[in-house]
Formats: sequence, C-alpha cells, structure tokens
Amino acid sequence: MDLAEAGLPDRIDRPILFTGSSPWALETLSRVLAAHHRRPLWICTRPGEAATDPAPLLAWTRLLRDAALAGALVACDLVPERAPEPMAVGRRAGVAVAAARRVGAPLLLFAPAPDHLSGFGTRDLHVLPVSTLPLRAGAVLAEARLRQEGVLEAAAITERAIVPLAISVGHVEAVLDAHRRGILESDAPSARSELADALRPRLGNLVERIARRASWEALVLPEETHVRLREVVLYRRHADHVYRTWGLGRHIAGEGVAALFTGPPGTGKSLAATVIATEPGIALYRVDLSRIVSKWVGETEKNLGQLFAESRSGRAVLLFDEADSLFGKRTEVRSSNDRYANLEVNFLLQHLDEFDGIAILTSNSPNAIDPAFMRRLQFRVHFEIPDASARLALWMHPLPSPEHICEDVNLDEISETYVFSGGNIRNAAIRAAFLAAEDGGSIEQRHVLAACITETEELGHVVKRE
Repeated sequence: MDLAEAGLPDRIDRPILFTGSSPWALETLSRVLAAHHRRPLWICTRPGEAATDPAPLLAWTRLLRDAALAGALVACDLVPERAPEPMAVGRRAGVAVAAARRVGAPLLLFAPAPDHLSGFGTRDLHVLPVSTLPLRAGAVLAEARLRQEGVLEAAAITERAIVPLAISVGHVEAVLDAHRRGILESDAPSARSELADALRPRLGNLVERIARRASWEALVLPEETHVRLREVVLYRRHADHVYRTWGLGRHIAGEGVAALFTGPPGTGKSLAATVIATEPGIALYRVDLSRIVSKWVGETEKNLGQLFAESRSGRAVLLFDEADSLFGKRTEVRSSNDRYANLEVNFLLQHLDEFDGIAILTSNSPNAIDPAFMRRLQFRVHFEIPDASARLALWMHPLPSPEHICEDVNLDEISETYVFSGGNIRNAAIRAAFLAAEDGGSIEQRHVLAACITETEELGHVVKRE
C-alpha cells in the first residue's frame, strides 16, 4: 500500500518512536512497515529487565543483532505497564537507540508520550505522534486489512461503515474483529453498544459511561437549534478534509470541537450530547468531577492531563456537566488557595486549546464561566423552555401506547396550562403512569392533572388545589 496515504515514512533510516494513547497502534503500524519492506516482524518485550538477562544495553544489542541476521524488523512497547516511574521511558529509549546505532538495525518503539526523552542520547530517534497521522489513516489501514483477509467488498464496507467512525490507527484491529463478529454494519442497539465498547478510550474511573443512545427525532427543539447541533457533527465528519487537505490546520493548535450548552434544567442539554455521540457511533462519557478535583496540589492537573491525553483520538465525547464548577472565573489572588485554583483554570485553558477530541460543556449559569473559555468554544447553544406546541410533542414521547391512555386525556389543555421543560414533562408522565397502575386501569385525565400539580409544587410554585 502507499504509505504516504497513511502518513507513514517509506524508509526506516533511524529508530522510530510512535507515541499515543493506544498501544495497539504499534502492532498495526509495525505490520504495515514490515510488509512494505518485506521483512519478518518481531514484536518483543523489553530485553534486559528480567532477572536472567544481562545488562540492558547488551541484551538489546543481542536482540537487534539476531534480528539483523534474520532480516527482521523489531517492534517493542517501552511502557507495557502504562504507568512507568519518572524518567524510565527515556532510559529505556536511550539504551534501545544506542543498541540500534551499534548494530545498524531498524527499530520501532512505542510509548504513551515523549515526555522524558531529552538527555538520554535519543537525538537519532524519530518521534512520530500517532495523533499527527491523517484522520483517514485508520480507515486506509482498516481497508488494507480487510483486503488482506480476502474481503471482496473491502472498499464498500470501509466507505459505508468504517469511515463514519473516524477510527484511529490503534482501533484497526478492533474494527476488523467487529467485522468478523458481524457487528460492524449492524444497526441493532446491542451491536452499536458493543462496537462503542471496543473503541472506547482508557479513561478509567475519571468518567462515567453513558450507555444511552438517541436519534435526532428524540430532540424536540426549534429548527435553528437543530441546525447548530448538526454543525457539531459536521465539524468532526469533515475535519480531515478541511484541516489536512485544505491546510486550515496550520492556523490552529487543536482540531477538536468544544461546545457550550446553556439553559434551564431539563431543556435537553444532556440529551443533545447523547445524540451528537450517537450519530457517528462514539461513546459518551460524563466527567466525574468528584474524581477529577483533588485537595492535593497538582493532582487535579494530573487527572485533567490524563483525561485529555486519553481522549485525543476522538473516540469519545467528554461531557462536562455543570461545567461552571470546573471552568469558573479566575479570581484575584488573595491566598494560596486562589493561586492554585487559578492554576487549574489556566491548565484547562491550555489543554482545551490543544484538544483534538469532542468536549461538551453544560451549564445553568453561563455567566459563572471564565470569559477566556468562550474564545475556545466553536459552538454556544442556548436551550429555551419549550413553547406550547413543543410541549405537546414532548408529552408524546414518555407516555405509553394509545391503548393504555383513556380518551378523556387532553394533552392540548395540559400543554397550554403547565409550562414545563422536557425533564419536568418526563417526570409528570411517569408519575401519571404509576398513579394509573395503582388504580388498576389506563391513564386518565385526573392522573395526568394530579401528576402535573405535584410536579408544579416540587418546582417551588404555589398551586391551588380544588
């Protein structure tokens, strides 16, 4: 295959270090390069670290000498434990590069990030971040793997099912496995959920997975709001064409999408985030602020750094619910607490500017968010309380099928009388259904009215009961 199409070098004149969040990228990329150079591929564990091994440099030299005699290409993950001690990555890379230079053998390495490489003799190391490869690289390599397995309609399957997923290089094997199991092109909810799980990033306990999937029909919003929300999806769908092919990426630091959804509670902000994640088949994760924010100095920034690093591949939509608590305005420094709080906001500003994924912020109090974040937001969408016609449409969603609703139920009157948001309408509809189930019959007008009165009281309004 044409390596330039996937953004890969066609020569290995010095050791290459791939960096990224998915170690599976090493296997995929090393297979491609080994096949291009017609070499056997040796995927190895780190030599020189077992009790029976000699010094690391001697162990690496023996390994690469044997590979050179066999004409093989060596690939090695420097950090299989994913949480190395400080400076360990640099020491391992320095020893590997020194051995490769001594033997003159080609070498492929992988690490999560090139943070500690300076000062370890790695000037001859070519660092290639996986995130800088073209967005189409994942689809190109997936199609090549399908052809390799003898799939006759590889191009059609790629265009129809893989391109909309915008997979990264590290997810090629997961997509191929999904094709073998028949879930890649399936529209069944269980299949889509299983595919999203296979492509999920490693975000650990910093987030909560939202498994719910929803279509555009579930959003009862004004037409102009629908248009704005669909633009968010368009930005991601055509990012590679605009930023890479047309070259607009040279004007920005990050190619991600950041949006702020504002409005009263229950107006559909979280549901809109679910719909945006559903269409391209991306998993939605709600950021757990209780696990992100720490009382220890530096821990909050460390957690945020991990969160953004693992989400850079674009395989997740990050939902920052009640974002004003994390993205709040910076204050005048009067104590050390103020200084460290401002450091967290500055850290967020920097990483949001360089973010390549999708981040959605929701807030009921947008004035509390630091103004500096507004420049970094491509979209600011306000959700209004629905009017009477929209409320009537919203009442149709949570109620059961017509055979369980009595003829005396007048939803037009209910929609005109009670000015509810979508969340309040859902609560009232469910409460009416339980009242009817207790009476042993279908839902009647009195059940709906009783549910609406209770919901109004819970909103803090005074209701005259007859």
